[in-house]
Amino acid sequence: MHWLTWVFTGIFFGVSYRLGYKLISNQFPPILSAAIVTLVASLTCFVIYFIQTNMHSTIVTPPLKTLWPLLLVGLILAGLEVSIIMLYHAGGPLSIAQSMASSAVGIIVFIIGITFFKESLNTGQLIGFVLGLSGITLLTYYSYAK
Repeated sequence: MHWLTWVFTGIFFGVSYRLGYKLISNQFPPILSAAIVTLVASLTCFVIYFIQTNMHSTIVTPPLKTLWPLLLVGLILAGLEVSIIMLYHAGGPLSIAQSMASSAVGIIVFIIGITFFKESLNTGQLIGFVLGLSGITLLTYYSYAK
């Protein structure tokens, strides 16, 4: 399957995720919301993993010394979950707040990819980067101007 399929799948789930968090942001304590969402996501991934491994009959168990990156990413994910639910709990607008955060993450990851992973860059990507940076600047400026 082409990687762009996963980009569009991620976009669908990303929009659904943020909309869901916005809708529940004031119905539950924020940290409890993040914990329940993360638990459901973890259980879903385990179920998918075990269904997939039963189809291929090879269960991978990584060595303990290689688990620390997974634990670190798990902690980072917890920070992301809490920051998103707190953003909406604090009254952040769905239309602007997440766009600012996602655009900024995209720009930072773009720079990291070019700088540290030596990924190639063409003219269209450079123009897209400049437009993205311009967009995040305008969103931030006009959010504070109100």
